[in-house]
Amino acid sequence: MSLGELKRRRLALTGIALAAALLPRRHLERMPLLCPVRLLSRYPCPTCGMTRSWHSVARLDPVRALRDHPFGPAVLAAISVGAWSPSGAEVIATRAARLPVRLQVATVAGWLGWWGWRLAVTHRLTRTAGLTAKEGTQTGSSLAF
Repeated sequence: MSLGELKRRRLALTGIALAAALLPRRHLERMPLLCPVRLLSRYPCPTCGMTRSWHSVARLDPVRALRDHPFGPAVLAAISVGAWSPSGAEVIATRAARLPVRLQVATVAGWLGWWGWRLAVTHRLTRTAGLTAKEGTQTGSSLAF
């Protein structure tokens, strides 16, 4: 990658981060539902909430970012390093591959376990309220995904 291309990429990333930080939360919450898993099943996928989490990171609100999606800040950090510095992405990938298998399995199990908990909560909320999963997310509840 040429130096000019890398500078353009960094400038674009900075612009995207700035735009995300300036976007009011209410506009983000009014966006149409785009997740195909959610559209077909009415239940959140493992990455539902990631956009809101990244928005909270851009607005320097780490508590809300973790509440939106507990893996969001870490995923954003890895993607940002990869986009900002392609050689940094290779270093991260190499180090991740060297992590003990138990830690890799625990991370995936943690993510899937958290997703299972979300599914159970979403199912319970939609059954008790008589709402669809999409309607349940518009209530403003902290458990809304």
